[in-house]
Amino acid sequence: MRKWRYMELDKILHLQYDGRELLGKFIYFTEKRDGSCLAVWLKQLSKGRRLLNKILRKKADNIPNPYKWQIMVSSRNQETAENDIRVAFHKCEDSTPILAYLNDNPDHIVFGEILRKGLSPTRIENHEKVEFIVFDIFDGKHFLGYQQVHQFCYHYGAKCVRLFGEGRFTSMESLLSYRDEMLKICEEEKREGVVLKTFREDGKPLYVKEKLDTATPRGHPKIERGKPDTSPLPMSEVLGAVDKAYADLGKDFSDKKKAMPMVARYIKEEMRKHICSAPEMDFYSAYILYCKDHNIEVKEK
Repeated sequence: MRKWRYMELDKILHLQYDGRELLGKFIYFTEKRDGSCLAVWLKQLSKGRRLLNKILRKKADNIPNPYKWQIMVSSRNQETAENDIRVAFHKCEDSTPILAYLNDNPDHIVFGEILRKGLSPTRIENHEKVEFIVFDIFDGKHFLGYQQVHQFCYHYGAKCVRLFGEGRFTSMESLLSYRDEMLKICEEEKREGVVLKTFREDGKPLYVKEKLDTATPRGHPKIERGKPDTSPLPMSEVLGAVDKAYADLGKDFSDKKKAMPMVARYIKEEMRKHICSAPEMDFYSAYILYCKDHNIEVKEK
């Protein structure tokens, strides 16, 4: 995995051992914000670039040794995120504490959700302003625990995802029952779901996500031979895939000839990842809906 890319998260019952690997571990249940995933970090410049910067006296505020580092704002699929998203991050007030944190921890990567004004990608949240909400920090070797992330955010004045619950569970019944309680809170707070965070014995993260719009069976799925008869991909995942295309294309997203191939590719990726059939809304209609929600004028020619 490229260092700026965040891990893919699955449901509890889709883990290798049907979620039993979570039992006995202390788990944090954090809110899942509905925005675009970004990684903010410092990239070391080449020797030539560093020398040129010194000659030109080029500096960057809040960056350690500005002749050495470049501020990177990366999306899921691009080391350098689309220009509009980078500008949105740097202009929002939440960028200042993040850069201050990186000033003291230049080897770390801060992961967060950039929330743009208006309806969120899955239409669950409605944002009044641009915000950046931290949900994880990678220190170069390991992901930090939730409490560490929260403490750093608190002391630097950064925004952090809220903690909806925490606990240790010895049975799947108890874990799933508590999961349901967390989803009720999500419904009340207008959040799309929760992320469960704990760690494996080797220190690697064991994270899963549970969402309001994902059907939850009372028992384990029964797998039969033959071609799977799967449910349609939920609209939240469809619009989330369209949002990824926007993050990659930026202004070119309004050109349907450029946007639609990428929209189709990302939706199909979500179908494979979630083992779902085609969504009830066709790909182009989902693209048009996203454009309408975000006041994007589609170019017809």
